Amino acid sequence: MVVKLKVSKSDVSLVEAKETTWPNICLGNPKHEGLDVCGDTPTPGYLIILESANKKYQYHADNANNMEFIGLTKD
Repeated sequence: MVVKLKVSKSDVSLVEAKETTWPNICLGNPKHEGLDVCGDTPTPGYLIILESANKKYQYHADNANNMEFIGLTKD
């Protein structure tokens, strides 16, 4: 699920995009923890932090353009 904010692209900035390997095909999304559908297949991808209106949003992505909204960051 991608959260879409009603802001222009110019109001969103990239804080961080870091290569990582997620522990499963659910991209390490804690909302899916314990579900059998996630499996234990390591999945290469990215940790992405975006910022808009002084709020930071965390996403997990894979190399096949799948993306999971994780939530607001706590910093």
